[in-house]
Amino acid sequence: MDIPALSDLAAIPVSVITAMTLLIGLLLNVRSSNRARRVEMANVYFKVAERWTATLSLLYQVRNMPPPSLEELEKKYPNAKDFMATDEWRSNYRLICNFFEDMGLFVHNKNIPLGTRRVLVTISEDDYLLMKPVLDYLRNNYRQDIYIFWNYLLREAHRHDALRPFAGRKPYEPNRAG
Repeated sequence: MDIPALSDLAAIPVSVITAMTLLIGLLLNVRSSNRARRVEMANVYFKVAERWTATLSLLYQVRNMPPPSLEELEKKYPNAKDFMATDEWRSNYRLICNFFEDMGLFVHNKNIPLGTRRVLVTISEDDYLLMKPVLDYLRNNYRQDIYIFWNYLLREAHRHDALRPFAGRKPYEPNRAG
């Protein structure tokens, strides 16, 4: 039976140390990529919140001056390109529609979970109904599938219950008497 050479025995601790170093490096790399992913998602959420603020201010303007009816739009703009060239479309309606379309796409692609989206953005069927004449006009005169993910977003928001922070319990009320 041969006795291993001293150099072979010395290679074992070096191999163990190398393996441990590689494992520590892999662990640090995974932690770093997880942190980078969380930072990236936080940036996405921040941008969504910024866009929501801008969209909400536009929605307040549109709520005060609702868009024309479908009949009025068809009468005034026989061609959809003429309507899409107006300032109303470019500065108000398009930005609102694009925002909700993007939110629907985020939910559809599972980039933003519906529960998280509920915290960032308020989805209201009233806003959709407010913009419905514009959407119907575009779907009749431009493309049938335009802004279809807004409908998907509404369906998903309706299908899933809203967040219930108190789960049926009464919220805490401080007692001033006493």
